[in-house]
Amino acid sequence: MKALLGSQDCWDIVVKGYVEPENAAAEMALTNEEKRMLKDARKRDQRALYYIFQAVDESNFEKIAEATTAKQAWETLQKSLQGVEKAKKVRLQSLRAEFEMLKMKTTKSIDDYVSRVKAVANEMKRNGEALGEVRVMEKILRSLVRKFDYVVVAIEESKDLTQMTIDELVGSLQAHEQKMKLNEESENLEQVLQSKLHVNGGGASSSYTRGRGNYGGYRGRGTRGRGGRSYVSNQANENYQSSSRGRGYRGRGRGRYQQEDKSQVQCYNCNKYGHYSYECRSTPKHEERINVATAEEENTEESHVFLTYKGNEESKENIWYLDNCASNHMCGRKEFFVALDETIRGRVTFGDDSHTEVRGKGKVMITQKNGEKKYISDVYYVPAMKSNIISLGQLLEKGYDVQMKNRSLSIMNKNGELVAQVNMTRNRLFTIDIESGEVKCMKTAINDDSWLWHLRYGHLGFSGLKLLSKAKMVDGLPEIKPPNQLCEACIKGKQHRQSFEVGKSWRARRPLEIVHTDIAGPFDIPSLGGNRYYLTFIDDYSRKCWVYILKQKSEVLDKFKESKAMAEKQSGQYLKILRSDRGGEYTVKLFEDFCKEHGIIHQLTVRYTPQQNGVAERKNRTILDMARSMIKGKQLPRNFWAEAVRCAVYLLNRCPTKSVRNMTSDEAWSGKKPGIGHLKIFGCIAYAHIPEQIRKKLDDRGEKCIFIGYDERSKAYRLYNPLTKKLIISRDVEFDEADYWIWSLEEKKVEGLFFNEDQDDEDFINQDEQGDDQGLQQNLDEPSSSRNNIGTENPEVQPTEVRRSTRERRAPERYKDYQTENISLFCLLASSDPITYEEAIEDDKWKNAMDEEIASIERNDTWELTSLPEGHNPIGVKWVYKTKTNKEGQVEKYKARLVAKGYKQRQGIDYDEVFAPVARIDTIRLLTAVAAQNKWKIYQMDVKSAFLNG
Repeated sequence: MKALLGSQDCWDIVVKGYVEPENAAAEMALTNEEKRMLKDARKRDQRALYYIFQAVDESNFEKIAEATTAKQAWETLQKSLQGVEKAKKVRLQSLRAEFEMLKMKTTKSIDDYVSRVKAVANEMKRNGEALGEVRVMEKILRSLVRKFDYVVVAIEESKDLTQMTIDELVGSLQAHEQKMKLNEESENLEQVLQSKLHVNGGGASSSYTRGRGNYGGYRGRGTRGRGGRSYVSNQANENYQSSSRGRGYRGRGRGRYQQEDKSQVQCYNCNKYGHYSYECRSTPKHEERINVATAEEENTEESHVFLTYKGNEESKENIWYLDNCASNHMCGRKEFFVALDETIRGRVTFGDDSHTEVRGKGKVMITQKNGEKKYISDVYYVPAMKSNIISLGQLLEKGYDVQMKNRSLSIMNKNGELVAQVNMTRNRLFTIDIESGEVKCMKTAINDDSWLWHLRYGHLGFSGLKLLSKAKMVDGLPEIKPPNQLCEACIKGKQHRQSFEVGKSWRARRPLEIVHTDIAGPFDIPSLGGNRYYLTFIDDYSRKCWVYILKQKSEVLDKFKESKAMAEKQSGQYLKILRSDRGGEYTVKLFEDFCKEHGIIHQLTVRYTPQQNGVAERKNRTILDMARSMIKGKQLPRNFWAEAVRCAVYLLNRCPTKSVRNMTSDEAWSGKKPGIGHLKIFGCIAYAHIPEQIRKKLDDRGEKCIFIGYDERSKAYRLYNPLTKKLIISRDVEFDEADYWIWSLEEKKVEGLFFNEDQDDEDFINQDEQGDDQGLQQNLDEPSSSRNNIGTENPEVQPTEVRRSTRERRAPERYKDYQTENISLFCLLASSDPITYEEAIEDDKWKNAMDEEIASIERNDTWELTSLPEGHNPIGVKWVYKTKTNKEGQVEKYKARLVAKGYKQRQGIDYDEVFAPVARIDTIRLLTAVAAQNKWKIYQMDVKSAFLNG
């Protein structure tokens, strides 16, 4: 802050202030030069006061809101933030203890640890105790991890710390850290592994290694140069194992030779006894299998992997080994995966019985020479592996053709086109350099601030994030360093054609001078609330956007009226120009009449020319790009699109835009800089706190949900529980931003289509409000499970007269976007009665019911056969089917009635003689009430058949 005020020539006025004349007369008595200096001092003071106001948050602003000069505001902040001297001393004591206890962790880098030490030292300085650079450097050197010990000794012995700076020390330590990192990465996963060795009486496993060693009784120059062999004696069941050092079998030079019994030794080349394979005169086998490992996955067949030997080659992270004996692709670098299912577990077992874990299965994105992105699927994630393996067998299963000829390996696709051609290395290996590190896996991105805020901001581009951070357009955003990797969700959700050049157009100079609008839809999949459209309004001046989710296009006018009233009230301006396309929802007479009535100029685009409404069209594309990326990023079902659109608009209003310089749309509209410390990754797992008023002693204190956005009317988060299908509004939430909901195949098809409301006082739960949410109708057929039902005790019934409320009950406005009834769900679950005769005749129980009805009609002689009068058409009949149940809901009988189609009658012809007299429901209620008051018994009877005038 001092640097900013100094750059604006305001710091001295903040520290020293200026003298204001006592009154107007004193000011008039000043000379012209003194008046000029006073005017300049006032101007600089107001500029400094403005910068201070802009720099503080809301809580600190309240402390200095009454300040009239910059000096007064600054002194108030100093007293508030620094506290009294006693508090500073207490804080300093804790900082001293923290400084002495600081120690580097093995998981931290030099840069991270030094930053931590500097942070504590700087805070001590602010509280009154300045530590010299030498003391800070001594602290760093004596608190490093053990792997830096000899470097610390070298620095202390060869250099004078008083002549060094912290930057020089950190540079030396970082150089050493980088060397150690390269050495660790170059170490290869070389195991002593086995090939098959068959001996009489059974097959025993042995290993052939390329390490150095001796063999048995030889004491001379070894014949293989590198390596040794272990074998099993069948008779004595003794195991002879080679050691791992020495050149040849017993070093160089000549020596004694001790005879060895080889009668039980079987050659693994020709399978004959009496010699080893290196002594075999038969033609060697074409394949030499080395480094056998077994990969075991739960519920899958056992698969083999043959890891290749790398010799002295340097380890390169992009090198993949093509192995014709590996049964699966494997990779040890988690950052290579663009999608990873970590629920898959297994292990890799090497030939020496050592094991390592399989921690997942996913796909890796690679970049071809032409820049096109491709994927390697079904790749095991094995963290302990330093090498990456491509299984040729797995490629064959996928339909690729693999050929080896003239010291090269060729891979061709199903169409016979050459995909890759790899030459054999000097170690008889086939390796390929694949650019596979360009995509960031979401699981690993959470630990990187730049990636974390990229995801929290709805996959906003890193350039936009960097601009937000650099220009300090929002509060709470750390420094952003754009990475080199790509985001797969962004690629899938935002990829588009190259843009056309856009000409300059006239811009609004104040809010609501021009508002752009457009409607998007219909979406092929309805939202959680059954909606298929969304409507946007964009203010041309600030680029502030409002979005409304619609079921039908006919709702556009109502939403426009609502948006207009709200925007004009907030801004104090009047809407002048509305720009839209020529959609029917905008050109209907009611819409045009409303615009004329309020003096709004309605500008329409030329037919089939959406480019003239480019602001709204581009905004819709940006919204959908962000929504798609957020849905893809957390693998949500597509019917979450409405929630993603709402969240995208919320975030875009807090994003930079080229149309508004150095501020967000939200700030340009309201004049207040938005805070973003509350932002979370859309679709992540969230645990909502369950208030104690609605839980029992041993109930869970939280429930697992999905985060789906920010509530517009309260400082709270919107959460969705897929198990109960309820929307929850809560501020007490714990987030796991790296995790996401695992949907089953069936859930992906139908999950979220309906909210499962219990229809008692509050279908969607606001955990921060325990008052009754009136206006939501009750379904008395279902038990209540609303969180607002705090008690279960029934109060004593008072014999007072109950007045029926005359208030019209309506659902709250915030529920309009959702279905608040389970009618559709009940229709799916309930078994319905047949509608047509064709449906009923297929079921014996309905056929019997129709037979009974015909027999009853004939038995009661309810009809008379006559001739049809000339010129008249007969009135037909139809069957009506009804399942009769008792008071427990159990089926008693199936009733079929044959009725006349009364709707075909004409006025004046027996028109009033078709309805049978029945008791009014009011009469039945009255009798029931009287019976209850007098404690009478009520018997329910059913007349089997009743006929008019019968």
